[in-house]
Amino acid sequence: MGVEPVSGKRKYATRTFRGGTRKAAEALARMVTEVGGGSHAAYDATVADLIRRSTLRGDRRIVRSDVLPALGDVKLARPRTAQLDRFYAELRDNGGKDASRLAPATVRQTHAILRRALQQGMRWGWISTNPAVLASPPRVRSHPMAPPAPADVIRFIERTEIDDPEFGCFFLLAATTGARRGELCALRWSDADSSGALTSQRSILEAVDGTIVEKDTKTQASRRIALGAGSDLCWPNIASTAISGRWRAV
Repeated sequence: MGVEPVSGKRKYATRTFRGGTRKAAEALARMVTEVGGGSHAAYDATVADLIRRSTLRGDRRIVRSDVLPALGDVKLARPRTAQLDRFYAELRDNGGKDASRLAPATVRQTHAILRRALQQGMRWGWISTNPAVLASPPRVRSHPMAPPAPADVIRFIERTEIDDPEFGCFFLLAATTGARRGELCALRWSDADSSGALTSQRSILEAVDGTIVEKDTKTQASRRIALGAGSDLCWPNIASTAISGRWRAV
């Protein structure tokens, strides 16, 4: 079935069969098909083992309250798309506080965590297929955005710069560039040039165990952002927040 990632030993699926040679050959063919289709995992681990190694810290509450109680003890070879759909339906109907209905957006967030974790399990060779890919979490109705007025944003940044100049610089960059928090936290001094432009080419995430992980941006592409007038006032603050050539997590 493959190599067990932790021990490095080959892992085999065995089954006792009673009958003739022809029937035994048919049973063996079915086992080969099952292994190829993901019915067996090369790593004898549970959903909880995978989640704890691959989930980001920001998702810890959902993992602890929703995913682990329902699926934590399930072996990685067991979960199927239909089981995940039943799990999502149960979350939607009874997953809220005091067994109330849960918002579709929260259920979809849970689905995203599971899909990402199972996809990582495929990359590591723990499983051969990702049952979450074909799952059907509830749809979320889109609502119109209600961003703050520019004057309110300016007042907020000005007040923040008084209380904490470094944090004010962070919010100024966030408001003027539209960059994600992880992208801003991953900035290095080499990402800024003398013309006042900024290159965003990586992101920082925090895993459940507190480990800081650097990865590509969400779109896997770098982008150059011209900051315009006044950006030179921000560069000293960027430099002062750098630790070992990168921003500390804000």
